Amino acid sequence: MCGIVGYIGTQPAIARLLHGLRGLRELEYRGDDSAGVAGLGSEGLRCFKAVGKLKNLAAKLGDYESSGPVAAIGHTRWEFQ
Repeated sequence: MCGIVGYIGTQPAIARLLHGLRGLRELEYRGDDSAGVAGLGSEGLRCFKAVGKLKNLAAKLGDYESSGPVAAIGHTRWEFQ
C-alpha cells in the first residue's frame, strides 16, 4: 500500500507534503516501511528518503524548505504484515 501527495505552486512545498503524508498515518499500523519527498525548485532537484515512520523523514528534512516556484512529490510505502 502506498500514498502519494503532490504540490505545484509558489508556497512552501515541503511543509505541505508532510502535512498531506501525515493524513495517511492511520495506515501506519500495517507496518510502515519508508517515506520520501523530492522537490524541484530554484536550487534544483532535492531528494530525501527515510526508513520507518514519517517522523524519521521529518527529522531528516530538518528545517529544509525549497525556494521559488516548486513542483514536489512525497510518498509513503507500507509493507503488508
